[in-house]
Order: sequence, then C-alpha cells, then structure tokens
Amino acid sequence: MKHYFLFFCILFLSCTAKAQWPSIAGHWEGVLPQSNKAYDFQLSMDIEQKGDSLTGTSTLVNPKGGAYVTLLFKGAITKTGKVTLKEYRVVKSTPIRKLDWCIKRFTGQFSSKKQKLILSGTWRSTQLYANGKYYTGHCSPGRFTMEKRKEPPTKTKIKIQTSPLVTVKGYIYDQSTLLSLEASLFFSKADLSPNKVEANKTKGYTQRLEANTDYTITIKKEGYLPIKSILRVRSEDLVHNLFLRPIETTPDIEEAFSLNTSIILENVLFQQSTAQILPESMKELERLYRHLRLHTDYHITIEGHTDRIGSYKKNMILSEERSKAIKTYLIKKGIRGKRIDTIGYGPQQIICRPPCKKNRRVAFVLSKKKQK
Repeated sequence: MKHYFLFFCILFLSCTAKAQWPSIAGHWEGVLPQSNKAYDFQLSMDIEQKGDSLTGTSTLVNPKGGAYVTLLFKGAITKTGKVTLKEYRVVKSTPIRKLDWCIKRFTGQFSSKKQKLILSGTWRSTQLYANGKYYTGHCSPGRFTMEKRKEPPTKTKIKIQTSPLVTVKGYIYDQSTLLSLEASLFFSKADLSPNKVEANKTKGYTQRLEANTDYTITIKKEGYLPIKSILRVRSEDLVHNLFLRPIETTPDIEEAFSLNTSIILENVLFQQSTAQILPESMKELERLYRHLRLHTDYHITIEGHTDRIGSYKKNMILSEERSKAIKTYLIKKGIRGKRIDTIGYGPQQIICRPPCKKNRRVAFVLSKKKQK
C-alpha cells in the first residue's frame, strides 16, 4: 500500500508541474495602435511554447498600402499569465515609405473573456529597421490587443503583399560617337551585394527593380572613365540611358554626366561638422562648373546627405548648408542662381549601414529646365 501511495503522489506532482503555465501556443490576430498615427496596424503572431519559454514570428501590416514586416521573437510566460516577447530579427519585409519598421518589445497579460482567449498589454521600441539595416532609435509606444484564432496561419485574413517591381531598360553609349556599347552594369541597394547586368549593342539592357527604391549604378569598361550614380526607381517603368566618356579622346571639359540621375561628387570634401569646403575639392567643383558653363540649358539640383549619427535636426541643417555652400561657389564662378536648387536630405537617404563615410556625401541632378 505504501508503494501505491508513493506512486500516486509522484504522478499527481508531475501532472500539476506540467500545468504550471497557461498554454498560449497557436495563431493570434489583433491590432497595434500608435499614439501618433490615425490608424491601427494589423498584428498577427504564431506562437510556439515549451514550458514557460515562447518563440515564434510576428507580422505587422500597414493598412495603407499593404507594406509589412515579419520578425522572429522570443519570450516567456509566468504562472499568472504575464507574457513578455522581444523581437530580435527581421526575416522578411517590404519598404514602408518615409518610415522605419520598429523592433518591438511586448509586455502583456493572457486572459479568457467570454470564451475568448485574449492577449493584451503595452509595447515599446528601442531599435529600428529599414533597407536591410538596424538602427538605434524608437517609435512612439502604444498598446496591443490580440485574440487567439482557431484557423491555421495559412488562412489568416491579413494579406501580405510583395514589393512591386518595375522594368528599367536603356542603352550604354559612347559619349563622343553616340554609338551603343557592350558593358557590364552593377545595380546595388543598401548593403546588399550588387546585381550584375549585361548590356549589348543591339538590345541594350533590361532589369527588374523594386519600386520606390534607390539603387546605386556602377559601370566600369576598359578605355572609359567609370560611372557611379544613384537611380531613383519610382512606381512606373522607365528608360535610363547612360553615357561613357572615353579616357583618351574626350576633352576634360566634357564630363560624363547623365541627365535626371543623382550623381555623387566623390572628391568634394568638407571640414568636419561644418559647411566649409576643403581645398582638395576644387578640382571636382571646377569640372562641374565648366560643364554647366558649356550646357547653358541645364538646371542643377544639389543634394546634401549625412550619416545617421548624432542629432537628426543638426544633420538636416548641415546637409542643407553644405549644398548651399556649393551653390555659392558656382554663383561666384558665374552660374546664374536661377539655374541652381539645393536640398538637404540629412540622414534620410543613406546608402550604407551607419557609421559609414559614404553616407556623408554631396550629389547633384542635372535636368533640362526652361529658365523663367
């Protein structure tokens, strides 16, 4: 009898131990409001549970446009149903215009209301994600509410849309002869590896790129000066021709500047944290001046950019001051001010993960624009 009694005691203790934590494994759906937004983001989670440990994926969908991000998370649940979840890695996302995705930390409570399983609480963020990179920052905190669903994740009502693609095509020309060339183009974005595309003489090149994304185009061909420029892909297909300058036959005054393309001034440098142009920048600025003097029908927009290090407000001001410093230089050389616009983007259009020297740059866009 003592042995039977001991056996049942052990069995009872083991069963009660297994039932210490509420089970919240499964698919959850709900909303995630932000205090500075007039609409709620759609939130879904697929939770796996082992004892008090929680793992899984969360998906956040912007109802305006359908942009989304899916992240891995890990966390825990207490015996009283208190839940903490921390997102730590993006596994899939689409760009969200003018905004970064928030890497969130959830603190909530599991409960049962009217035969419904509810998970609700607050969230906050100390890290951001955009274009394949993570940054230190925060979003406006808020609350969240989710309900457990019976249907599997494959039947979720949240629609995840893939990023739309547009077609970019064009030819590579010799700037002197205007004959089409065979050349290799490299398209890259953020810190991702460049994608190589071949252009031939008869068909040019064709490439499918993500809409509303900035790409860096690099062309290197023997006998020609290399080109490196920024292509801004929007929501429509476009034709983008590029011109290569022969090294030996093209005069120095004929710089290989394409129209309607953001071109980086690689050798224009400033004194640290100021808009003071350094002397070693003069050769590059002189080329730009001579090109504008030669093409009197060209209009130029000068763009200032900074890294995402330091004060956002100060970076915006600094980028604008640097673009204006180049405008002042061109005006003093004799270029009419009506032909020159300036804009400071600050850290809004970085091209590599901070801290990165390449983000601190000045670029320009040439266009044909009637002067008033």
